[in-house]
Amino acid sequence: MRQQKSKDKQDAPVNDQHEMKPPCKIVLYNTFRELEGKYIDYLSDIGGKKVVPVGPLVKEIIDDENEHSEIIQWLDYKDESSTLFVSFGSEYFMSKEEIEEIAHGLELSKVNFIWVVRFPVGEKVELEEALPKGFIERVAQRGMVVEGWAPQARILAHSSTGCFVSHCGWNSYCKA
Repeated sequence: MRQQKSKDKQDAPVNDQHEMKPPCKIVLYNTFRELEGKYIDYLSDIGGKKVVPVGPLVKEIIDDENEHSEIIQWLDYKDESSTLFVSFGSEYFMSKEEIEEIAHGLELSKVNFIWVVRFPVGEKVELEEALPKGFIERVAQRGMVVEGWAPQARILAHSSTGCFVSHCGWNSYCKA
């Protein structure tokens, strides 16, 4: 959401998430100049503050064995590098047609997979209704469909995970 409060650069936020207001004089971003140099310069210009890239910063994986343990246990039974992880981040929601096409491709691929499917908050959609009829049963031995959230860093660090299909967002890139 863009909120323009003033014509003055000092008062013009980039957006609610990246608001650049006083009293700070420097803004640190988890990125690096070689990747986003023009964007860093743009933010500095419109915000009237020095923007310093400090990345990539990657969070350490905290191994909570109880959290989503069924996913990790499932991976434990798969061969090394045999599983595809499919996740399109927390901000992109696929249409029904896109969900059906990805499901079709995963089914035809005959590879093991974990697929994270998200729906917009407040949208009442049953996972089974969004997927092609009978999909979960047909891929049950080699596929796991997770609704909402999965421990991405733990999945990517697992020896059974051999490929990652994503939206190429910065956080996913850092975790991979």
